[in-house]
Amino acid sequence: MSVDISKLLPILFEGFGTTLKIFGLTLLFSIPLGFIVSALKMCRIPPVRWIINAYILIMRGTPLILQIMFIYFAPTMLFKASAPPDRFAAVIVAFSINYAAYFAEIFRGVIIKLFLGNVKHKRNYPVEHEIEHARREKRHYRGECRCLLSCKREKLVDRNYLCRENLLCSDA
Repeated sequence: MSVDISKLLPILFEGFGTTLKIFGLTLLFSIPLGFIVSALKMCRIPPVRWIINAYILIMRGTPLILQIMFIYFAPTMLFKASAPPDRFAAVIVAFSINYAAYFAEIFRGVIIKLFLGNVKHKRNYPVEHEIEHARREKRHYRGECRCLLSCKREKLVDRNYLCRENLLCSDA
């Protein structure tokens, strides 16, 4: 049995074009949606965070083929529509909401690491060079421990941690 490659190439190129359309449209819709979802996940309103956490859990925890089937068949079954939706549109919607959940986690991690990590986490977790500076600057004066940390540095480094490490006395 021989295969005529000249008949298969047009079909393969057509499928490749469809794949590129799906890829491009998925990125076009899922990246902005991922930014919105990541912002909502960091929202201070607990019900909003709960809903977004459930969305991310469901989207990342179920197979993509199941989501495609749900998007394609659910409107027909739930709303008693006579014809199912367009297959291409169902695939784009399913891919976009699925990848938006993944992008949201990526964007949230980057935002926390780059922007919030430099401000928020220095108060709770002292930076290693700040602790080393406190160790070097520790002076013993009349049996008491004194650290030469400026007020600015004390605000950046957790005072309780420095006291536990005997780097900053409670009277300082």
